[in-house]
Amino acid sequence: MIRAEPPTRSYLPAEFDPSDVQAADERFGELLRRDLPDLAALKAWVGDMDELHNALEEERNQRLVASTQHTEDEALQAAYRTFLETVTPLMMERRKELDDKLLQCAFTKELDPGTFGEFLDSVATRRRLYRAENVPLDVEENSLRTEFGRLMGATMVSFEGAEHTLPRMRIYGRDPDRARREAGWRATSARLLQDRLAYDELLDKLIDVRTRMARNAGFQDYVEYRHAEWRRCYTPEDTQAFHEAIESRVLPVRRALQARRREELGVDALRPWDVAADPHGRPALQPFDGGCELVALSRRLFERVDPLFSEHIGYMAERDLLDLDSRPGKGPGGYMCGFAEQRLPFIFMNASGLQIDVITMLHEGGHAFHFFEARDLDPSFNRSAPMEFCEVASMAMEFMALEGAAEVYAPEDGRRAWSEQLERCVQTMAWVATIDSFQQELYRNPEHSHDERTEMWLRAFRRFGGDIDFGGLERQEATRWQQQGHIFSHPLYYIEYALALLGALQIWRNFRRDRTAAVASYRNGLALGGRRPVPELFRAAGAEFDMGEGLLGDLMDMVSAEMARVA
Repeated sequence: MIRAEPPTRSYLPAEFDPSDVQAADERFGELLRRDLPDLAALKAWVGDMDELHNALEEERNQRLVASTQHTEDEALQAAYRTFLETVTPLMMERRKELDDKLLQCAFTKELDPGTFGEFLDSVATRRRLYRAENVPLDVEENSLRTEFGRLMGATMVSFEGAEHTLPRMRIYGRDPDRARREAGWRATSARLLQDRLAYDELLDKLIDVRTRMARNAGFQDYVEYRHAEWRRCYTPEDTQAFHEAIESRVLPVRRALQARRREELGVDALRPWDVAADPHGRPALQPFDGGCELVALSRRLFERVDPLFSEHIGYMAERDLLDLDSRPGKGPGGYMCGFAEQRLPFIFMNASGLQIDVITMLHEGGHAFHFFEARDLDPSFNRSAPMEFCEVASMAMEFMALEGAAEVYAPEDGRRAWSEQLERCVQTMAWVATIDSFQQELYRNPEHSHDERTEMWLRAFRRFGGDIDFGGLERQEATRWQQQGHIFSHPLYYIEYALALLGALQIWRNFRRDRTAAVASYRNGLALGGRRPVPELFRAAGAEFDMGEGLLGDLMDMVSAEMARVA
C-alpha cells in the first residue's frame, strides 16, 4: 500500500503559520528581493516560491473543507471568510510581482520546456489578465460562492412526518410507487421554491462581479475572459457547434430512451418524478448502507480495474481523507479537493445509500487517483491538468469500474447498475449542453432581468430536455437551474464534462479490447499532470480530443449497442 508521507519543508520553517498575514508577506518579500544570478538560483527560487504557495493553498483548502462539512458552524464559516479576505488578496498581489520577476529573469528561457513550458504559459496568461482592481472583486466572488453551499446545506424537506436532507430525498424519486414519487418530488420542489428569490439574487451578484472582472481585463464579457483565463484550446463558437452536434447525435438517443421508459412505465407522458425510477417497478438499487460499506464496495470495484486504485482508497480511509455520508448542515454535492503541502487528495460527498452515490465515489476516486499519479511532479502547477482532462480521469474510471459490476454486485443488480450508467451517459451529454448554453447566454447578456433569465433557461432546457411533461409545474421547470451548483461556484465550468466524456468513452472502448493496455495508457496520461496541452493528454491516455459530430456519433452508436445488449 502507498505510504504518501508529505515532503519535508526546505524553505519554510516548520512553525510557519499560513494564516499569519505578516509572516506570509515577509516570505513574499524575501522572494521578491532575492538575486537570481544563474539558472540554478532561478530553479531554487521557483521551488521556494512553490513551497510557500503550497502551504497557503493547503490552509485555504482545509478551511474550505471544514466550512462545507459544517455549514451551520459560524466559527468555521468566519475562519474561511477571514482567510479569503486577508491572505488571498495578499497572494494575488504578490503573485503578480513574482510573475513579473519570473518572466523578466534572463534565465527563464533556459528552463526545460518539458517541465516548465505549460507552467510558464500559465504565468504569462495570468500576468496578462491581472488587474489590481480585480483583487477585491475576486475576494467578493469567493465569499459569494460559499453562500450557495450555505443555502443548500440549510435546506431540509418535511416529508412523511420527518425532516430530510436534499440528498436523502433522492431515495423517494426512485420509489416504485408513482404516487409516493410524486409526493416526494412535490415536497422537495415546494421547499426549493421558498428560496428561489435568494438564488436569483445571489446569481445577480455573481454575474455582476464576474462581468466587472472581465471588463476590467479588457474583455467584452465573462465568456471571453473565462476562455482566456483557462487557456482553452477551443473557442466559445466551438462549444456552440458542439451543442449542435449533441442536439443532432445525442438527443435522438435520449428521446428513444424516454419513449421506452414511458412505454415500460405504462404512462401517457413522462412526468419529472418518473425520470429516475426503475421502469420495471423494482425498488431503487441501494447497494450499501453508510460510508464504511461504500468504501468497501468501491474498493472491490476499483480492484477489478487495478489493485493500486483499491489501495489508494484504503489509504485515504486510514488517513481520514473521506467524508462520505449525508447529514444535516453539510454542504451539497461532492468534490475531490487536493491538499497541496501534504500532496494528498480529500473526497467530500453526500451519500444516502443509492447507486448514484457509488457513481459519485467512482468519479471522485478517479480524481483522487489522478492526484496520486501526479503528486511527485514539481512545480505544483504540473500536478493539476486542465479541467477537460481532469474529468477524463474521473469519468473513465466510472466506466472501467462499473462494466464488471455484475462480478461485485448480485448479477442482476450488476447488469442493472451498468445499464443505468449507460443511460446516464446520454443524459449527461444533454444536460451539459443545457447548462453550458444557458451559462453562455447569461454572461453574454449580463444586464438581463429575472424574467429574461427564465426565458434563457427555458430555451436551453426545452432544447435538450427531450420529452418530459411539466404541465402545471411551470414554476418548478423555470427554476430547475437553481439546483446546479456549478452555475454559482464554478462559472462556465460544465462543457468539460461532455468533452471529457468523449475521452472516457474512448478509454472504455480500449478497456474492452485490452484491459491491461488501456489501464496502462490511462495511468500514463494521469501521470503527466499538467505538463502537456489537452490534446496531448488525451492522446497519452489513448484517446483523441475531437469535438466533431463524427466521433460523437460513433461513440453514441457504441453506447446504444451496449444498451441494447444489456436491456
